[in-house]
Amino acid sequence: MHDEVGENAAKFFRITNRFIEQGIKQGSILVHSVQGKSRAPTFILAYLIFREKMKLKDGLAVLREYVNEVEPNESFM
Repeated sequence: MHDEVGENAAKFFRITNRFIEQGIKQGSILVHSVQGKSRAPTFILAYLIFREKMKLKDGLAVLREYVNEVEPNESFM
């Protein structure tokens, strides 16, 4: 997926949510992207919203506790 305005991240959420869930069940998971500021956090947020029923702003706050630079592309939101 490209980190560009207009890119539809949502079309990947089902597969990335499944990937994250399987990794958690196996004991560990690594979700990464080139800079770790937009794409990876977008997919982690999608998982938190879907599985943990977390609100977007709360998910962003949790992620920023670990990585201050988290800034998902606006069109991913």
